[in-house]
Amino acid sequence: VEAPVKAGIIPAIEALEKEIQVTPYSSRSYCLIGQSYQQLKEYEKAKQNYEAAVKINPENSDAYYGLMTVCTKLGDRDKAKEHSESFRRTKTEKREEQKADKVKYDDIVETQKRSALTYVRAAQIYRINGNLPAAEELLNQAARLDPENVACLLELASLHKKNGPQAKALEIHAKIKEMEIENLIYLLEFGGLSVDLQQFEDAEKAFRKAIELA
Repeated sequence: VEAPVKAGIIPAIEALEKEIQVTPYSSRSYCLIGQSYQQLKEYEKAKQNYEAAVKINPENSDAYYGLMTVCTKLGDRDKAKEHSESFRRTKTEKREEQKADKVKYDDIVETQKRSALTYVRAAQIYRINGNLPAAEELLNQAARLDPENVACLLELASLHKKNGPQAKALEIHAKIKEMEIENLIYLLEFGGLSVDLQQFEDAEKAFRKAIELA
């Protein structure tokens, strides 16, 4: 794991561990910690957190998928097979529930989106602390995982606006402009970025839409 990426994931793990201290029965938090350790290739720690997640919520299919993956990495084929069966069972049950609500679920895409959010949060920590190269690297990782993550694109555009190249900031701005943004905070941030880049027509449209949403 590259040093900037590793250093970015560690603060995310620390933040999730603090969250567990407040809500110790959060299966989701343990699962996210497991995913973070898995990215660091620390498979034993990932396994421990995935196991904690399924102990709290035996229907957590993401945790079973993680256990299946890390057990394979650790060479425990029997456990990997066992967790694979649990993953398929819980996933099938979840899909049946989602069919009732007409909700589509894509494992790979959802996992990538969650990972991208982890990178964005870590990048924001680096930006606040003035380590812009590490922040940019993490944001680029997030953009590759989730190209339509508006928060990531806004962060990247702001970085390029302040530190160059300006053309890259305008390129990312144009991409954001093509998206259907329905989030008030993102609209306000996009409006402010548009003003900075002297794209005043785009700024006005964003602020008007923000007013409508508010």
